[in-house]
Amino acid sequence: MILHAWPDPLLDRTGFRPTGFYVERYWGPIVGPSCLLLVRGLARRIEADGDGPTVEAAALAADIGCSSKAGPASQFWRAVRRAQRFGLLRQHDDRLYVRQRIGPLSARLVHRLPAHLRTEHRVWLDEEGSPPPDRTGPPPGLAGPAIDVLRRAARGLCTPTELRALDDRRLLG
Repeated sequence: MILHAWPDPLLDRTGFRPTGFYVERYWGPIVGPSCLLLVRGLARRIEADGDGPTVEAAALAADIGCSSKAGPASQFWRAVRRAQRFGLLRQHDDRLYVRQRIGPLSARLVHRLPAHLRTEHRVWLDEEGSPPPDRTGPPPGLAGPAIDVLRRAARGLCTPTELRALDDRRLLG
């Protein structure tokens, strides 16, 4: 298969990196681990090798820990179909087109998240950035450890700026 970036002018400006926090945290529970690893791995390969590297399906399957057996029932091909169904990649003959930026979850997909992630997601996309009323003290700076931000995020106590910093890798190093 030949890998290509799947350009989208809007998502290229506003979307999230497939290897970033947003995609892992919120898309992951929707598409599943094999699909997420596949899309992230393909996006990294395009970043590293540029547009047009050739890869074997068996090697891609091994990279994400899936069965490399041929056929539509294999773990790998199910992950490919799932990524296609959610618009994360598309296949045309022997070419795979991979999103380099992924949009936010639709309202329908957000509804499928567990309750604590729905709350966290709402905070993530809150453009106002105002803290919840039960928050006390000044908001911690972005220099704090990422795990503290994640713990507060799980309780809905983070600002969108703090969560976006995770996606920009300012906290993850």
